[in-house]
Amino acid sequence: MAATPGCIQIWNIGKLNQNISSLPRLSICICHSYGPIYSMEWCPSGCYTVVDEVKRFGLLAVGCGDGKVRILSIPDPSSLIHNEPIFANLEPVITLLPQKLDAIEQIKTGLTLCVSWLPSSGHSKLAAGYGDGGLRIWDLKTSSIFLKTDDQGKP
Repeated sequence: MAATPGCIQIWNIGKLNQNISSLPRLSICICHSYGPIYSMEWCPSGCYTVVDEVKRFGLLAVGCGDGKVRILSIPDPSSLIHNEPIFANLEPVITLLPQKLDAIEQIKTGLTLCVSWLPSSGHSKLAAGYGDGGLRIWDLKTSSIFLKTDDQGKP
């Protein structure tokens, strides 16, 4: 599928236990060219702050129409100076590619239909389900050079 432009919107709906209803307010738009987004999931633990950087709202795993899974570091909108919604082009912290057995050439897997952080090992593993019926699991703490590639998919 061709990489088409899109936008991930994050809205502030106010406090959930608040009796007074307030109108939702758009906080941040993440502009991208990943194609349609079929699945997103916040990392449930340990992803809210980074030392010496802008305060982070969390890590968001995104299942994309181009067959890749991207993990985005979403800045906390309250730590940024603004009165209007923020439009941002964020580079992924990491891009996960489904690989052939030789770990070099990307295979055609179809769409990334679902993503989920695995609760074991402090949510350091991420699973993705694909349009070809396959399931891939990545260990994000791996240090193996055989599992890392450059922007062109080469080791």
